[in-house]
Amino acid sequence: MRPYQIVLLCLGAACVVLLSFADVTPSAGSRFLQKPEAKKEQQHEGHSIDEQLAAARARLTPALAQAVAAWEKRIASEEDPVKRSMAYDSLATLLGRNREMTLAAWYTQQRAEKSNGSGNDWKKAGERWYAAARFTKAEEDVHVHYDMAMQCFGKALEMEPKNIEAKIGLGVCYVEATDQPMQGITLLKEALEADSTNVDALLNLGLFAERSQQYDKALERYRTILRLHPDYISMWLKMAEVYEAMGDKANTVACLEKYLALETDPVMKNDIENYLSRLKNTN
Repeated sequence: MRPYQIVLLCLGAACVVLLSFADVTPSAGSRFLQKPEAKKEQQHEGHSIDEQLAAARARLTPALAQAVAAWEKRIASEEDPVKRSMAYDSLATLLGRNREMTLAAWYTQQRAEKSNGSGNDWKKAGERWYAAARFTKAEEDVHVHYDMAMQCFGKALEMEPKNIEAKIGLGVCYVEATDQPMQGITLLKEALEADSTNVDALLNLGLFAERSQQYDKALERYRTILRLHPDYISMWLKMAEVYEAMGDKANTVACLEKYLALETDPVMKNDIENYLSRLKNTN
């Protein structure tokens, strides 16, 4: 694997955990950075959400199970709706930090349901379910999390039709998890029409264009991100990746050199410099 691709995979692993609710949250980048491979079909088999929740509870460590029980007791006894919502948030954050993403998503949805949540509350539940889909190891169970995410994003849009983040989330789910990817692309484009500077929409449209080998469109999206956010230097790596896929060595080298001029991490710089040296010396 090429060094800059390793960098991109690390970026994807960090960013996709998304979550403005600070589980494993990077400060920069899209909350919805996609996997390299798109899932065009899902085998709708596997375990129901109730079965997955039961399995998640069964694997909790004794200490974590005790903490969850304490938070549940506090939620049940709390009469103040604001404090009860805060307790739900704390419980979901605790579970997220312990990589129990299915339970974290379920409690975030419970918060929205039990508290007559806003569109933004349902959007957060959608993000949690999306994260759970990305963390689920059993492929046969992934579709359940995507379905839950889509329901929550859809509910958010019912309540707040102009919620751009919910529209982006729903669009990404359509592309990644259904046989209606163009419906997802349409939602992303609608989000971009509403906010032409939205990095999430630009990045996902670029990634999907790259996957379908629409390289010119992908490059256009990545350049726009760099124009809006020059400090988002990983886009130079994304463009290098695209140019290399196109067989354009000169522009691949140019993009990697641009990245090197801005990167401050010595390990990253060394890896890219070594790869760049080899690339320049190949025919």
